[in-house]
Amino acid sequence: MRIAGIRISHFLRAVLVAGAFVFTATGALADDHFRPPTVEKDIKTLPTEGEYAPVRDLLETCVYCHGLNSASREPGMPVLSGQHFYYSYVQLKDFAAGRRASEIMQPMAESLEKEQMQLVAKFFSEQSWPNLGYRGEEEKVKQGRDAAYAGECTACHLGNYVGNSRIPHIAGQQKEYLLKTMMDLKNDVRRNAAPMASLFRTYSDEELEAMAEFLADF
Repeated sequence: MRIAGIRISHFLRAVLVAGAFVFTATGALADDHFRPPTVEKDIKTLPTEGEYAPVRDLLETCVYCHGLNSASREPGMPVLSGQHFYYSYVQLKDFAAGRRASEIMQPMAESLEKEQMQLVAKFFSEQSWPNLGYRGEEEKVKQGRDAAYAGECTACHLGNYVGNSRIPHIAGQQKEYLLKTMMDLKNDVRRNAAPMASLFRTYSDEELEAMAEFLADF
């Protein structure tokens, strides 16, 4: 059975997994009654008409975890607002194909049609990148800056680390997400960016943590 192009079995599986991930402190399963005020505010701004109306329910699910005009719900979840369209679209395809491992994202991405992936990616690309206000430890930030310079990260991510098209915006991203991504690439858990995986294998775990601190603070 399908609703708005989504296979119900896959969608329910994704929702159940996501729900299990976002239990509240009291142990109650997160639902409409437990939405934080910032999430509720973000969801209310989602379009109900026009180009994105067909994927509004999908966008609501995305915003619940990733935020919109606010930080993502968990520090290990990336900011999506302001991320480049093509990069986000490719990541959804890679989740569906298993090139990126995620118990939450893979079944959800598998449920989407190409047009839905493109609409979701396009919507978030048109939003403003939120200022998370993260401030790292001065010494770690310096170490991370040196590590990023040694790796010539600005050659692809540009001088302000905002990327371009196929290259992701990483400045001001969640530190925990940045570190997990680098570690996943280094350890061959994520398999859709071979050049980055090779680069990260030249760094120690401590250097990667410092780089994540620097970028989150940028």
